[in-house]
Amino acid sequence: MAFAIISGTGLYDLELMQKSEETTIKTPYGDVLLYHAVYCGQDVYFIPRHGKGHSVPPHLINYRAQMAALAMLGVREIMALCSVGSLDLAIPPGSLVFMDQFIDFTWGREHTFSCENAVGHIPMDKPYCPRLTQDAYEVAQSLGIETNLGGVYVATQGPRFETPAEIKAYATLGATVVGMTGVPETPLAREAGICYASLGVVGNYAAGLSGDIDLKKLDQIMAKRQLDLERILMQLIAMPRSIPDCACASSKLQVCKTWPFLK
Repeated sequence: MAFAIISGTGLYDLELMQKSEETTIKTPYGDVLLYHAVYCGQDVYFIPRHGKGHSVPPHLINYRAQMAALAMLGVREIMALCSVGSLDLAIPPGSLVFMDQFIDFTWGREHTFSCENAVGHIPMDKPYCPRLTQDAYEVAQSLGIETNLGGVYVATQGPRFETPAEIKAYATLGATVVGMTGVPETPLAREAGICYASLGVVGNYAAGLSGDIDLKKLDQIMAKRQLDLERILMQLIAMPRSIPDCACASSKLQVCKTWPFLK
């Protein structure tokens, strides 16, 4: 088994990535650029979800290929890092949030491995792995790093930011943070039977809550929290790992023979 990190905007300069080797994995959905390192005897794979040089916008990311590549490499656990906007004044920029639910407002994305003659329905009552999320949260607590356990992620299409009216509507639905990449990444991991947890770094208040969005300030906040993210990840990976026996790992789709990585 192996561990993977999927990272996004402003979160590419992790120490583990600097000590890794670049490789390309061929999947039925396309080629995937990723990086491989070994830490505490554990194989660790790192995917910059937007590609090298942040060249791929959220709506064009090949999510299926990325998840297929990790499944083919024997990855059983994924910690996804993302930049999010806050819909709650009590969650200010700089906060760390572990997700526990999502609301999907994306469209037109290839969002499932299911196909004709390979129909599968997966439960999503707990879309993020409770066990892996709790492990990461307890690591953060032990390091004295304040985090929010539980956040409702609303996934928007992007690449544009949301309007104040949209943010107000999402808030009425119960969303607490907003981003552009969490779906279909999260359900694809569940289809592949991989435990998946998501840790968001709040880079700004969402539109309409507090002035204009400043991309320079967002990058500065990401840089300030990078060391904390690194410490959480390295201690989490260093923990004794065993083959997961939670519901995530048992939820694989029954798929066609052209998808050997999902067997």
